[in-house]
Amino acid sequence: MASSGSGVTAARAAVARNDLTEARDGAARLRNFLLQLDDQRAARLRNFLLQLDDQRSAEARLAPVTARDQRSSSADQASALRPSPSGSTPASAPCVRALLC
Repeated sequence: MASSGSGVTAARAAVARNDLTEARDGAARLRNFLLQLDDQRAARLRNFLLQLDDQRSAEARLAPVTARDQRSSSADQASALRPSPSGSTPASAPCVRALLC
């Protein structure tokens, strides 16, 4: 019985050692890949990501405001004007806090 228990521990250790070796090899491959990227490719990739971000923000600005968005906005404004139970104004309403102080 005792030998089977140590066999399980040895098997788990071997699996863990194998996993660590694979992780180290993967990290080395990733490092080599990143080192191969020259400045021009990195700049093109960066510009592409910036274009995607700009497009996403433009789409968000052009998206129609739905009735649900208007209701949640109205609820947020109402809760900002309502004092919290502790008697202080919420931190999300600095203009209200400035008026009350």
